[in-house]
Amino acid sequence: MIEHLYVHIPFCNHICFYCDFFKIKKNKEEMVTEYLVTLTAEVAGLDLSKFNLKTIYLGGGTPNSLSDQQLTQLLTILQCFDQTNLEEYSIELNPENITNTQLVILKQYNVNRLSIGVQTFDDKLLKKINRHHNVKDVIDNYHLARKIGFDNISFDLIYNLFDQNQTHIIHDLAVVRELQPDHLSWYSLILKENSYWGKTKTKLPDYDIEFDEIVNTELQKIGYERYEISNYTLNKKYALHNLAYWTNKSFWPLGPGAVGFLNDPKYLLVENSRKYCDWTQQTAQISQTDYYFQILMMGLRLTGGINLTTVKDANEAYQYYLPKISAEISHNRLEVVDNHLRCTPQGYNLLNDILINLLE
Repeated sequence: MIEHLYVHIPFCNHICFYCDFFKIKKNKEEMVTEYLVTLTAEVAGLDLSKFNLKTIYLGGGTPNSLSDQQLTQLLTILQCFDQTNLEEYSIELNPENITNTQLVILKQYNVNRLSIGVQTFDDKLLKKINRHHNVKDVIDNYHLARKIGFDNISFDLIYNLFDQNQTHIIHDLAVVRELQPDHLSWYSLILKENSYWGKTKTKLPDYDIEFDEIVNTELQKIGYERYEISNYTLNKKYALHNLAYWTNKSFWPLGPGAVGFLNDPKYLLVENSRKYCDWTQQTAQISQTDYYFQILMMGLRLTGGINLTTVKDANEAYQYYLPKISAEISHNRLEVVDNHLRCTPQGYNLLNDILINLLE
């Protein structure tokens, strides 16, 4: 049974310079209509008896660039799936697009987790990365969402931005301390090929190690638990959909540019083409070596590491890479504790190096 569903909504009102996901500027409303027609057909073509969903994640693009009517239609399409056992229903939101009516619609359709794209609490830096909201938008709409009854709200933040300094990071932390979102995803800026900055070969700043130390130290003081390299939670409100990725669970893709993964009975990558309508789907089998590496690569991102008993095929992956894992253990970069393979505190900051060593 497939328990996790990712739905991609590619439309944006503007393009952020750092984003490398499939996105398209919404130049006319008919584009969304065509998208929804194709999405309806895609769902109609599935065997829904194979789904017992625990999480749904609506990502983009900018899901809340849709009008209220379009958003309602999208959520209605997804009601074709049995949502009886759904634990987490997430949507990514741009702060400037949030409205009272929109939040009420999300509540009515049982969306219970909001992921708000904050990026930084500095208006000047927001303009430099081509974000069109301001800090006031974030704070006002955060409080509005709380008032309407959302009790699981995550902020997406970025450090190592151009012209960002330690003072900016400390200010971001102060706002987080004041607002107390339930969850944070705080990533270092990476310039990938499909982003505007990646295509223009823009040079990345190199403050990420310094900022990473500040973020992790100060968030711990505030009371956040770091449970993954770039993810933090208050009150154990983990990102359940993302945990599916990190613990080798199958997940199904819907929408253009969406990617999924199946691990039973074969190891399959499922990928939809990057067209806002009439997209097609391809599957490719993953080799056993790549599959085992993926288990380690994703699972070692968690501070608790990989449960070698409960994570599917984790022990097999461990045995497959055991000689190289043993070498990392001898260098005090990996350890096995309570049947969990995990990075040591020293190794956690060297995870990329560890993974390269496993591949060699």
